Amino acid sequence: EEKTNDLWNARFDISNINQSNENSFQIFRNKNDDFLHIDSNSILSLDFLPLSSPQLTDTTTDSINWLNIFDNLITSTEIQEPQHFPSQSIHEGKINYTSLFKLKLTSILLSPSVLFENSRIQAEQLTSKMPNTRFVITYLDGKQERYLCKPEKFYEQLKKIFEKKKYNSNTIVIIDSNQVFIDFMTKTINSSLSSIETEYRIVEKTLLIPIVLEFENNSLKYFVTTEATLTSILSRFILDQQLKFNPSENYFSVFDVFGRYIADDCQITSLFYSNEQTSIHIQVFQCNTKDVNICYEVTLITDQDEKQSQYFNPITTWKQISLWLKILGINRETPIESYNFWNIEQQYIIDSNQTISFILDQAKSIIVDVVNGENLINIILSYDKNNQNIHILKSCPVIRRR
Repeated sequence: EEKTNDLWNARFDISNINQSNENSFQIFRNKNDDFLHIDSNSILSLDFLPLSSPQLTDTTTDSINWLNIFDNLITSTEIQEPQHFPSQSIHEGKINYTSLFKLKLTSILLSPSVLFENSRIQAEQLTSKMPNTRFVITYLDGKQERYLCKPEKFYEQLKKIFEKKKYNSNTIVIIDSNQVFIDFMTKTINSSLSSIETEYRIVEKTLLIPIVLEFENNSLKYFVTTEATLTSILSRFILDQQLKFNPSENYFSVFDVFGRYIADDCQITSLFYSNEQTSIHIQVFQCNTKDVNICYEVTLITDQDEKQSQYFNPITTWKQISLWLKILGINRETPIESYNFWNIEQQYIIDSNQTISFILDQAKSIIVDVVNGENLINIILSYDKNNQNIHILKSCPVIRRR
């Protein structure tokens, strides 16, 4: 008959002087080496183990059996019964921590993006226009000149203008009527425009905002003025990529740097843009109607039962969720580094690099607590040459059992 014996236990929210030493880790580690006969060759590397895992939670006792991890690593081990090792009951109390607020995550079905559909229509209108051969350029000094050329000669004409005016293309650029930069110097594909717009303007490049648009495995860079709209950038993107559309088979969704779903058109400056960032990031995802297009609604619930909701991309990480909470201004006295997430049901700290879809898995909805970093502690479990870092709440008991 197998029996479980608690070899040692410790708590990090109680001072050492208030904890019994009868069953402490110090006594355990100083036991005679004959206490455990472990073949060091049978211990596997810990590198393949997750830093935080729901499986490490003892849900029946409200205590987390973190060191069971070593038992799982030993493939063939005999443990001798300890001699004169006093038994000790473990404090099985409730895990205590202060919740700043809660987040409820619910999976939803996302409908086709109206924003992207409007961008597609705008791009389609540009390509369906009658060929235009006349255009006006406004120079830095405000003077204008009229030009005449065919679309396939447009980029060549712009190069001649810059050479004539002795403009440095690294500092002086040309933008279209949608306030989007035209990179005629390095254009290698789509070198001929489907149509020439009637007006263009010469500006200093320092006045432009860099935009990084992520699509599939590509990062596409655009430059726009502060007056540019999101639709203008997306329509340019559609033209550049020569995207083919069949609404009955596929559609697109747009998200910002936090993974938030963008439903409406807006000026590009209304998207989040900090002084630390060098560019504004936009994510475009192509969705196949044959697959279920799942998004996640994240609802912030405060102690006063106030709620704020936002849709997020399934691959949004908890690090991005933490940044989103920062710009909301909730609990301003708490630094962003202190936002950590406690899985209430599984009772573990969520890894900030995990995605929200990974945490939900097959569940339709979960609730997590947002906790202050002061409630957490990093511990290192070491045995022989193996080390394991664990990020836990201070009030979680750490127990070694066999």
